[in-house]
Amino acid sequence: MFTRHLTSAMLVAAAVVLTTTACSDDNNGTAPNTAQVRFVNAQTGGTGSLALNTNGTAGSAVAYQAGGSCQTVTAGNTSLSFAASNGTGATTTIPAQTFSAGGRYTVVATGSAAAPQYLVLNDATTSTAASGRAWLRVVNTVGATPFDVYIGAPGAALGTSVQNSTTFNTSYPYLNVPAGSTQVNVTGAGVQTILGTSSTLSLASGTPQTVFFTPAAGLGTYTSFAVPSC
Repeated sequence: MFTRHLTSAMLVAAAVVLTTTACSDDNNGTAPNTAQVRFVNAQTGGTGSLALNTNGTAGSAVAYQAGGSCQTVTAGNTSLSFAASNGTGATTTIPAQTFSAGGRYTVVATGSAAAPQYLVLNDATTSTAASGRAWLRVVNTVGATPFDVYIGAPGAALGTSVQNSTTFNTSYPYLNVPAGSTQVNVTGAGVQTILGTSSTLSLASGTPQTVFFTPAAGLGTYTSFAVPSC
């Protein structure tokens, strides 16, 4: 009799543990079958902020040379568009994208207000960065002229380019670079005449960021801004 009662108690305890574990797994903060999407406004010549619409739901306004907060979307086929956040102007439709569950993406408004374009970036890295290393991606949203990329300590000599002939509106892989204080310089393709210099970036170990170079009105050089991955 005592053995039977003990066995029953053990089974009940095991069931409680399993139930508790299952509940814990369901509430660990990870939403299944969703992806994270950040909208970046690199569209020149606009008169106001832009907002990304995902599956018909409008996101928050994002100013020029800025990135919005991460939006959670259902994984799978997602319809996307963006428009002026004040409701004026035409809506730019992006072909439906397939977002993977657990994935991180950046959707970029590029081109100009008169001729809008877009770029969709997959923010997944190819591997885990070693200790003291970080991921940095450089994107040309300036225009048709390609540029070379140099990455190093702030104020240091250019050294050797790490990405050549970077073309407009094109996704390039992340560059594996030292963590810490970093600066990005871009030059004309094949020459070392600096066209744009980023502000000093603080790169955390293993953390991916993207630097977008944009036109500088009337200066003949480029400006830039950095956006982290979701």
